[in-house]
Amino acid sequence: MTQKTWSMDPHDALHQKRMYGPDVVLPPDFRGLSVEDLEKLVAEIDRPRIEAEAAAASARRIAAAPLALVRALQLPLKRRTPSRLRVAFLRQLERWGSISQAAAAVDVDRRTILRWRRRRPEFDARCEEALARRGQILEDDGMARARRPTKRPFFYGGKQVGEVERYNDQLLLRLIGQFEQRRRHVAAAAPALTPEAIATIVRAAVESTIRQVSPNTGQAESQANAGK
Repeated sequence: MTQKTWSMDPHDALHQKRMYGPDVVLPPDFRGLSVEDLEKLVAEIDRPRIEAEAAAASARRIAAAPLALVRALQLPLKRRTPSRLRVAFLRQLERWGSISQAAAAVDVDRRTILRWRRRRPEFDARCEEALARRGQILEDDGMARARRPTKRPFFYGGKQVGEVERYNDQLLLRLIGQFEQRRRHVAAAAPALTPEAIATIVRAAVESTIRQVSPNTGQAESQANAGK
């Protein structure tokens, strides 16, 4: 089946239709198409590529299945210890930027996460760092999208004779304003760390490290004290 040739990329037409609404002027072969029609058209165009990627991914999983089974039989199962769950949660938090979604991804109750943040200052600080990194990723992505030009075809006498690049300056300025407002809000809301607070964070981190490295230290000390 021969695929129809369009005067412009349907993906660009859908993008302009969503951005500018009914006021956008598209080439004649796109006129009369609503956003829903363009979405169906783009989905139909992308369907072969998506199906091919899904088939390739499925083939890779099938090919890797024997090796994964061997590894599962050879390696001991890892226990869901609190320390491992906290590490997994931090990774998911940086990925999603949401406490609830990250907790659900590692199958930990949200109230447990909040309790850890209250009782473990070092964990709470790492949560804030993960959220800050996620915010920076979103900021960079938003700025890149705002600075990317959209190409609008230029017609004369019913024929396309060129393209005009347009930048979304309003979106760029709005994003810059939102980012600056968020930075000022975070800076104003951030409490100043006192020497006592810093000492508490360091002491908690050291004690946690000692417990992980030498879990029997507390028992050995108790037996030694009892012998005295």
